[in-house]
Parts: sequence; structure tokens; C-alpha cells
Amino acid sequence: MDYLALRKQSVVIANDIVQRGRFNLSAKELKIIFYLLAQITPQDTELPQCEIDLQNFCKLCGVSVGGKQRKDLEDSLERLEHPWRVEFPDRRSVTLAWSRGYELDPNSNKLTVTLDHRLQPYLVQLRSNFTKWELIYTMSFKSKYSIRLYLLIKSIHYKDLETYSREIPIDQLKKTMDAEIYDNFRDFHSRALKPAVREINLYSDKILSYELIKQGRTVVAVRFTIDTKGAPERLQLVGQLEKNLGIEQLTIWEQLQEENKEEDPA
Repeated sequence: MDYLALRKQSVVIANDIVQRGRFNLSAKELKIIFYLLAQITPQDTELPQCEIDLQNFCKLCGVSVGGKQRKDLEDSLERLEHPWRVEFPDRRSVTLAWSRGYELDPNSNKLTVTLDHRLQPYLVQLRSNFTKWELIYTMSFKSKYSIRLYLLIKSIHYKDLETYSREIPIDQLKKTMDAEIYDNFRDFHSRALKPAVREINLYSDKILSYELIKQGRTVVAVRFTIDTKGAPERLQLVGQLEKNLGIEQLTIWEQLQEENKEEDPA
């Protein structure tokens, strides 16, 4: 996968899944899902068959290719067939799965994955209330908490030139970050929230800070302040992330030429 292919890959998903989806996946499994969803294009009118090239995927995740990686990938794909829910404020819920199965071609080391058809309204031809991000950022995170929090703030902060402030109750934040195993706030803060904010600031396009909101001595909410890094900083960061993954990069001049082509397709 070359520089341009990766730089142009984005994921688009309905806010309902980001903010209300109740699925328990590891960082690796989340990366698999996003790798698949990045293959959906704005022109698609229904869910396409998605492919995973084992060599490219392992390179993107920064791991070596081998029999163990293929077995781990197959195990993860089986977990993606497990059901999960989207819970709406009116108590309505929808049960979905990410995948309905896959086929492996042993000669090419490619897997063809069939997404759950019930996901289509949340992934295809979205016109409003969706979250969009560049695949390179979530592929660079190590923690599932970083990934989940990053998606949450991307769903909130959709006007890049503005600074947003949003207060989120602790219980809701734990659910969205899939961190409900931490009953004690101190554990949640030290093992999930604080490391996630650090990774987001290091490896993404966002700048995130937060303040703990207390009632007496009890922390009841977190107030986030969200900004976007400037274009030069984002460009430099993406280049560094791709260098870390061993992906071929364009020169700055070539990048500018490609961006000019996008702005003036004629």
C-alpha cells in the first residue's frame, strides 16, 4: 500500500454507532473493522464485499507476517460475527453484527469479508449525522480506549476551525470508551482516560484537553476541550506515522501537486 492509497483512505460511519454502539472489541479488532469500512466509497449504494490482504494489513498494523498472524486474524474475524447493540435514547435498540463470515484464498493470502447487511443504513450513502476520519490515525493507536475516545470527539468536533467544549457524564464516557470494567474512577482515569488523551494528542489530528467535574469529592463528568492541529503539523504527523509503518511516502512537492489536482480536477 503506497502513500497515496493510505492518505486517501477514510472511514465514514453513522454517529449512532460511534456514540451508542455497545460492542466490546480489542484495538486489533477495531482496526480490522476500520480497514474494511475504509473500502466503502461514496459511490456505493449497498455494502460491498471487502478484502483483507494479509501482508498489507500486517504492515499497516506494524506487525510481521506469518502463520500466527493469519490465525490471529481469522480468530478476530470470527469475533466480529458476534451480535452487539445500538441503544437509542427512547429505549429502542437494534441488534447488529459487523460480519456475516469470510472466505480465505490460501494462494493469495487474501480474505473476503461479508459485512452484516443490517449495517447498510449506518455506512452507505450517509448525508448527515456521521463521523469521518483518516484511517492512518486509528491504525496508529495502541489502545482501544484511544480509538473509542478519538471517534467520540470526532463525532462531536466536526468544524475543524472552531474550538469545542463538551461535558460528558462519567457513566456515559465509560460506556462509549468500552471501559465499564473500571468501577473506581482512579483506575478509569489512570488506565483508560489519561493514556487515551495522550495517544490522541501524539498520533492524531486533534488536540484534546480535559477538566474533571466534581460534586463534592466525587468526579461526575469530564469536560473536554477539542481543537484541530494546523495543516502543516498534520502533514508532518501523517508523514511520520507512515514512516513508522514503513509505507512509501511522497515528497512535500508531490503531496502539494496531488492536493492541487484534487482542488482543480480539470
